[in-house]
Amino acid sequence: MYALLFPLLLGQCGPGGCAIPSGWPQWQPMVVDRTVWQPAVFDVEVVPPDAQVWFDSHAVRLLGGKGRVQTPPLEPGRRYRYRVTARWGDVQREWTLSFSPGQTVRVVLRRDEPAPSTSGSTASPSGSSAARQSPPASTKPAQPQPPSPPPSSPEEGVRLKTEDRRKADNSPSSLPPSASGLPQGQLPVVEQDGVQNFGIDRAGLNGSAERITLGGREITRSEATQILQAGSLADDSGKLRLTVIGNDVDRKRVLDDLKGPLADVAAQCLVQDYPPEHWAVAGAGFHTAGKPTIYVQAPDGTVLHRQDDYADGAEGFRQAFERLRKPDPDYRPDKDRDLRRPTDGFLSRLIDVLARPFRVVLSWLLAAGVVFVLIVLVMKGWLVYLLGLLASLVPGPPKTAGSNKRQPAKRRRARPSTAGARARR
Repeated sequence: MYALLFPLLLGQCGPGGCAIPSGWPQWQPMVVDRTVWQPAVFDVEVVPPDAQVWFDSHAVRLLGGKGRVQTPPLEPGRRYRYRVTARWGDVQREWTLSFSPGQTVRVVLRRDEPAPSTSGSTASPSGSSAARQSPPASTKPAQPQPPSPPPSSPEEGVRLKTEDRRKADNSPSSLPPSASGLPQGQLPVVEQDGVQNFGIDRAGLNGSAERITLGGREITRSEATQILQAGSLADDSGKLRLTVIGNDVDRKRVLDDLKGPLADVAAQCLVQDYPPEHWAVAGAGFHTAGKPTIYVQAPDGTVLHRQDDYADGAEGFRQAFERLRKPDPDYRPDKDRDLRRPTDGFLSRLIDVLARPFRVVLSWLLAAGVVFVLIVLVMKGWLVYLLGLLASLVPGPPKTAGSNKRQPAKRRRARPSTAGARARR
């Protein structure tokens, strides 16, 4: 069936094949993304094998004098470096290894090779002490470079034997497995300038050099040090925060007023303006749909005022701002208390001095009255009565079952009659 269908289709289009309709997307060459971040791998060997090795401050695990370490995925197109230190007892050697992402580098560290006269040697793309540049990736596996010849004299520098090759695949998982069961380790990222990187894309920073500004004007580090030592910087941490969020036209209108009729308001605030999609406001909970949105916040972030338009212009915003600063109409300064002094001034102090002996006399009179009452109660016999009355108010012990039994009644002796008594008389 297929053998009949294909000639039929080709016969309809002619010997040159069917033309591509004009509305169809045209063919584009396949583009391979070479921007994938890739790690670098180091196969380390020390001669003699009884050595300790560090890549910067990271100790490398060795098994029989061999080991493998791998960096995190690195940004392509840049150079990185590690300071390699090897120690055999009292003998220590140091090298500086420069490499690129995606390389697999074989590093041979020999104790008998002389160390340079300085503390370290920076490896470069050329020369026997550097990681050699590998050829472009191809379908065939890269062949290792031949080792460098031994140095003719100790002054030639460190001969750090390295062999590297680039991977044909961009995936980090395509790295060759560790040979001979070598122990593996993870290295930190160290930039070419020696800065240890914990994941920041430095390409997005404003240049590689340090930049210090004061009031929008760039100054040097020495000038900044002098200003800080002089203590001439004003502390603006207690000012209100004025934030304007909107498009360029709306923000410019507000900022122009803050430089003109609202200059006194701007002097009391720290002013910032952002477009609605800016990361500082878009994902921080700010309302960004105003035209524009104006925030006034306390130094701790408390929102004191927010308006989502500027329809009433500078005058309307000034009225809102003055309400924030409006004093309490019921406030009376003469009622403020100075806790260091007694209240109400001289008169209060005079009354306090005069009343002190009366308080003492009154206390003694109250004590004498209590004693007099007790004496009268004793003399009249009322004290015992009062004590008994108080004792009767105290609840007695609970009655038990045995105490509830009725006692037999005692027979009372009959009194003789009156008539019999008279007869006896």
